[in-house]
Amino acid sequence: STLGAGDPRGWLALLRRAYGAPGEAAGRRWLEQGSAAGLRDRPLFEPVVDASRGIVVHTVWGRDRVLAARPRASVRVVPHPLPACPSTAALGEPGLVRSKLGLQPDTLLVGMFGSLTAAKRLHTVLLAFQLVRRHVPDAQLVAVGDRGPYPPADELLASSLGDGVVATGRVPLDDLLSTMAAVDVAVSLRHPPGGEASGAALRLLGLGRPLVTSDSGWCAEIPEGAAVHVAPDRDEVASLAAAMLALANDPDLRRSVGQGGLRWARSQHAPDRAARALVNAQTDLSALEPPNPETAPEVERRRLPDANLVGAVGRALAELGVQDDDSREIAIVSRRLHELSADPP
Repeated sequence: STLGAGDPRGWLALLRRAYGAPGEAAGRRWLEQGSAAGLRDRPLFEPVVDASRGIVVHTVWGRDRVLAARPRASVRVVPHPLPACPSTAALGEPGLVRSKLGLQPDTLLVGMFGSLTAAKRLHTVLLAFQLVRRHVPDAQLVAVGDRGPYPPADELLASSLGDGVVATGRVPLDDLLSTMAAVDVAVSLRHPPGGEASGAALRLLGLGRPLVTSDSGWCAEIPEGAAVHVAPDRDEVASLAAAMLALANDPDLRRSVGQGGLRWARSQHAPDRAARALVNAQTDLSALEPPNPETAPEVERRRLPDANLVGAVGRALAELGVQDDDSREIAIVSRRLHELSADPP
């Protein structure tokens, strides 16, 4: 919002206030290079927390992340309400959905739903799905949701990784729900987490679909038996493919995981339970003293010069032929030294 209002200096000042020189440097890298590295770990919630009596979040992960930055904050976890959904019978026969997609009634159908953001790990899902197709050649994957440029979803889907994949884009809610109800296996990865709960994953659980998800963030809070978890490590592709194949080959396992997820979603995320938790949190937090954000501590900005580092950088610049009039290059290097708590040369 600050950048959109044409105030990059204000944004950099916020980053510096919350995170010191490294935070400001991460912002400059975004402005200069479009690099988001370092920004995900600096989400700038601190000014909001400092100005609030209390904080309400949907996830334990989100609570812990806030408290890591502001240990004295009052944070309450309120479950994301389970979205209302028609009965499976009211959504129509799964065979009709398959027919609309040009598939046979007995085709193994895997589904992923929601905007294809980087955290949904489309590339990982496509790689794993192609491994599945080596064992189930007629398996199909339906991807329902917006396709943005990051990751380049259209390029991935147009490559060989898109074999057996139907990408519908955004569809009306009724079509979304009927497609969800028709899949044999649902995949909803989410890593790295941002503290949010997944509405799409909750809808799938509420429909009794067997869900494969990340062992990360809110998804890791879904208990064993209610979903199949895949660690976001170097074996993620193989683990995801193995999980999909296990569910594909075992109808009883699909039924067990789906029913386990349905019971958990209905008990832990029931709308009335979420509403009561929100009322209780607001009542509790409203009794606290109002904050004084002017007294919020700033990040310590002490910098210790490292003569050896400064000298080495200076010699490297000279060897590269950088001259005094190469002000832009020298300015960039100076800022990088500043990030490393070194005085610029």
